[in-house]
Amino acid sequence: MLESILEFSFIQRALLTGLIVGLISPLVGVFVVARRLSVVSEVVSHMSLFGIAVGSLVGVSVSYLAPVSIPVFGMIFAVIGALLVEGLRRVYRHFSELAIPLLLSVSIGMSVVLFSWMDGFNVNLFSYLFGNLLAVSRTDFNLTLLTGVVVLVTIFIFYKEMLMVTFDEAFARISGIPARFMQFLFVLLMAITISVMVRAVGVMLVTGLMIIPVAAAVQMEKGFKQTMGYAVLFSELSIILGLVLSYYFDLASGGTIILVSTVLFVTVFLARKMGVRRSVHTGGV
Repeated sequence: MLESILEFSFIQRALLTGLIVGLISPLVGVFVVARRLSVVSEVVSHMSLFGIAVGSLVGVSVSYLAPVSIPVFGMIFAVIGALLVEGLRRVYRHFSELAIPLLLSVSIGMSVVLFSWMDGFNVNLFSYLFGNLLAVSRTDFNLTLLTGVVVLVTIFIFYKEMLMVTFDEAFARISGIPARFMQFLFVLLMAITISVMVRAVGVMLVTGLMIIPVAAAVQMEKGFKQTMGYAVLFSELSIILGLVLSYYFDLASGGTIILVSTVLFVTVFLARKMGVRRSVHTGGV
């Protein structure tokens, strides 16, 4: 089955892009879950959509910029969104939750206005909302590959510092770790990761791919590194199975990937519950 569909170059590009996204999204997602920033990822993804709308407008206005304007502007606005969330949370220190609906409203409103303004041009809003991994361009793939390298290298170099700041920021400061810089670095990693995930699963489903595999991995009750490993495994399985199913049954790739990820989560959850019950009964005997 895989050999037949891998004959097509667009399938190969989609699979490679998906595998990269499936690798980096749970690695960043583990830290997002540990820091309880799942809602922030929603803001960043919608700011990325705002950037995509701006990039689409630039591409329509300047044709030779069209191949790069959409992914580049999407990434730039994702970073801006992540930084704005952090900035507004400091400004509204006692009402930090205000930053979330404020930026969500602005980004969604501006995106809708810009996309409606471009009505009649070849701008596929649906693919950006719900993802279309099979339509990944070479530019999208190159940007995803570059992002993947940056994320992996950064986590490898600063893993201990990021881990310490995540679980005990006060102790990290006492230990001489630049907590403010590490927070800024993590925000950037989250933003660029989300921006490349948009093409794979869409703005509306980004948080699902980043969080659901991690939620499944947490059920294994292992250490932090083991949780990261299981999260990557579940994420990659979701990408591969979702891509294959979407191709053969003509389904939306983003939604199919999320559904597969959800099925894996439910399977792990039920298996764990059954294992606990069995151990309890065995202990009772």
